[in-house]
Amino acid sequence: METHERITPEIQDNFRADMYGRSCANGILLDSETCLVFRDTFEDLGPQSIKVVLTLRTDDVLRTVQGGSLDEKVQTWLALLSASWDHAIPRDQEGVAELIYDIVPAAVGTQIQIVGGQR
Repeated sequence: METHERITPEIQDNFRADMYGRSCANGILLDSETCLVFRDTFEDLGPQSIKVVLTLRTDDVLRTVQGGSLDEKVQTWLALLSASWDHAIPRDQEGVAELIYDIVPAAVGTQIQIVGGQR
């Protein structure tokens, strides 16, 4: 998971390369407006197989967390996600419930790596 001031194509490419280097199959890239969910499709043997599978509004994803900077909200959300995923993911927001398929399995019983901070 990474946060940035603004997501650019270069940031997305760097994120894919980092995910690939860490053998990470799922990832989230956020800025103050957009949340991109990445998944390794295993269609190829390289970072190009990591695709954006879901684009959401950051406010919709982090709706259960109030106040603070984007990084603080993400930290709180991740703690809530690992402790009680059913309270962290607002299922009444269009598309956000899809995180149950991509992110919850990765968060339950595995290590969550927060890569970098807002830049």
